[in-house]
Amino acid sequence: MFWQKLLSSYLFVKFLEVVFVNIDNLNWNLLILPISIVLMAVGLKVLKLNKEENNNK
Repeated sequence: MFWQKLLSSYLFVKFLEVVFVNIDNLNWNLLILPISIVLMAVGLKVLKLNKEENNNK
């Protein structure tokens, strides 16, 4: 679980870095990083819920 948090933190910091560097030239391509962070978080949440359901049975 540690590496997922580390990777999420890195992606978020990288997104902020890209935004600050390109503050005058923002476009929709910059949304790829935050969307990937959200998709990864949702996927990990679903996997964790599935694991907990199997443990309860």
